[in-house]
Amino acid sequence: MSVARPPVVVRRRQRPRWQVPPSLPSRPDPLYPLKIKIVLDLGLLEKVRREGWGGLTSAESGRVGGLMTKRLKGARQALRLRPGPARGMAGDAVNDMRAQTK
Repeated sequence: MSVARPPVVVRRRQRPRWQVPPSLPSRPDPLYPLKIKIVLDLGLLEKVRREGWGGLTSAESGRVGGLMTKRLKGARQALRLRPGPARGMAGDAVNDMRAQTK
């Protein structure tokens, strides 16, 4: 009398974590257009199109990231210096409008 053996299950080996392709972001990156503009300004756009973002050297990637930070910081500073209601200037604007109507 023979004993029934369970079927052999061959498990697929899981990929190491660094080989797993990243999932797509749920929403587009709002900084992507800025990144493309900086890469274009640096003359690296053709290299990125040909080899992808991984084809950039660490120095080139650092330059792109540094310029992105610099431009974002400048834009934030410009918004901070702009007069508006958030800076307590709403009363002055109202007074200016009243003075113009008189």
